[in-house]
Amino acid sequence: PRPRLTFPHDQTNDHPSRKSHDQRLLLGPLSLSEAYHFEDPEHEEAAFRRVLDSGVPVLEQLVRGSLGPGRELDRSFLVSAFRLQDRHDVALGLAAVVNDVTELEAGRRRAAILSRVRERVGRTPDVVATCQELAEALVPAFADIAGIDVVAAIARGEEPSPHTSAVGVPLLCAAFAGGQDLPNRAEGELRLVKECTPCALSLADLRPRLVSADDSSYWLDADPALKEAMRNAGAHSILVVPLAVRSTVLGLVSLCRCGTSLRFDQDDLALAVDLAGHTTLCLDSARRYAREQAMAATVQRRLLPQRPIPHTGLDTACAYLLGRSTGGSWFDIIPLSSSRSLLVIGQVTGEGIHAAVAMGQLRTAVQVLAALDLEADDLMARLNDTVLQLAEERRALPTADPAHGESLTAAYSYAVYDPVSRTCTAGCAGLPGPLLTKPDGTVSPMELPDGPLLGSTDVTPFAATQLDINEGTILALATPVLLDAVSPERLQALLSSHRGAPMQELCDSIIYASCPSRTPEGDAILVLARGHTISPDRTTAWSLEADHSTPGSARALARGWLTKRHVPEEAIFAAEVIVSELVTNAIRYGTPPLKVRLILVDCTLTTEVSDASATSPHLRHARATDEGGRGLFIIAQLADRWGTRHTPEGKTIWAEMRTTANEQS
Repeated sequence: PRPRLTFPHDQTNDHPSRKSHDQRLLLGPLSLSEAYHFEDPEHEEAAFRRVLDSGVPVLEQLVRGSLGPGRELDRSFLVSAFRLQDRHDVALGLAAVVNDVTELEAGRRRAAILSRVRERVGRTPDVVATCQELAEALVPAFADIAGIDVVAAIARGEEPSPHTSAVGVPLLCAAFAGGQDLPNRAEGELRLVKECTPCALSLADLRPRLVSADDSSYWLDADPALKEAMRNAGAHSILVVPLAVRSTVLGLVSLCRCGTSLRFDQDDLALAVDLAGHTTLCLDSARRYAREQAMAATVQRRLLPQRPIPHTGLDTACAYLLGRSTGGSWFDIIPLSSSRSLLVIGQVTGEGIHAAVAMGQLRTAVQVLAALDLEADDLMARLNDTVLQLAEERRALPTADPAHGESLTAAYSYAVYDPVSRTCTAGCAGLPGPLLTKPDGTVSPMELPDGPLLGSTDVTPFAATQLDINEGTILALATPVLLDAVSPERLQALLSSHRGAPMQELCDSIIYASCPSRTPEGDAILVLARGHTISPDRTTAWSLEADHSTPGSARALARGWLTKRHVPEEAIFAAEVIVSELVTNAIRYGTPPLKVRLILVDCTLTTEVSDASATSPHLRHARATDEGGRGLFIIAQLADRWGTRHTPEGKTIWAEMRTTANEQS
């Protein structure tokens, strides 16, 4: 504690109404600024005068200063001031208590910085974001300039290789804060560490360095541009700390203090090592996460459709933008029998490689179930059983497996388009239903009952809705991430303004509008399909009586209709055989009424025979002595594919075969 502050002796007995601005605060023969070497003596004197005027003391105000005139302002003081007065409340002077708390304040500041770094750094599993969080936490609280470089490989999630020398190691500037004129210090730029510099030595032996940055520092001569920039910035001390885990270099932290900032000392070096240790663990975790995400994204891309498949009666386009959390979203457009198409998008809970694998399993299951020609709601029920089975297998995994104990549910949305009947059958479970853009440009969601998530405990039955649609209507299936990013008004404007544009152009435009500046958190997937109807001239149907002459009549009707469409004789003969065998099976094993339908589109002939029985036929391999049982076997040899489709009225047996038909009507 220093002595009290008083007024000059000739003013101590003045009346208290005398203006204080005429008085000079003295400490014996010294003025306040001469007695105390504060950083801003005028500000402190003004504070003391307020104490004199008001009588309200100042308690433990933190002030920066020095221990003598002309010395560096490297000390911290706690200043308290009290007014001294006599029994008549006449101000006699001030009592000031000044305590040197430099070491205490420095320790408190270092503890606060360490706490801030531990709290803020590592909040996101991203290498670059982790480095940026560190730079923001250190500038200006601990350093005036901070640069964090990482080995370029770890930013991609790759395993860094151990280096015994820093020469030739490419470093990526992941974060930079404070200085604006330093060369090669822009975020995202690569640089090579120069020899005979603190950075090179620190990377070589994995030890931190505390160095000066004045003109006598010979290591700056290796980089004249850096030396000039450091001189312009007024840099005087630098900390270089390696980021290494298990003797493997991950990166480097460079910290600099400039101008009037205190020089780094050994305590600051020890703190920087602690900060680097925490950051290294966060970077290693982020690298592992990035590697897993890269693997999951690779698996997901391989399991998604790799090439567009033409579909009868549909102009389709798909676009997907994988988000930060990848692995569990998929889409598909599956051709069905009778020129129909199934459009589907789905999402699996979770992320990473396990979600990608589950997604691939469910996409395969959807394709298999679609090939069975199940009704739409029945397909969702079977898919729900598949999800429940996969969830049970996941629960049975060993406890050490990362996927053990993770729940497995899936969301699903689909639409089945029939260009012959011009109908769309759709359903959803946890995802938005299809959007319909009518030829007049109006956009509206398809009104659907929302089913439960696949694999959940909800036993609500799955439902499907059928709707008649017009020629040129656009069906749109999208994930919630995309729909949330594009307002309904913007989406309607895009769909309406691009009605006549190519589908892929429209699809890309919507993706551009949904993610203008950053990667979405989840997967943004969009499936578009513009429906076209099949000309009535390309399809026909007949109702037949169930008697012994019906197969011959069906063959004649089929030959006559195909001949008018210039189908080659070889294809007509094969179609006659298929029609005859299907009608014969329907008469023997089915239930009237019988109906035959032919669809000839895109050089593909589909033959359908429907009856009221729900019994499904199966392929037999008849023996040489058997008189029957070869009908479906013959159909399987002539057709490219065949199957049975159950309907509310019974069943339909269908067969598809390629022709070389001339598409003249």
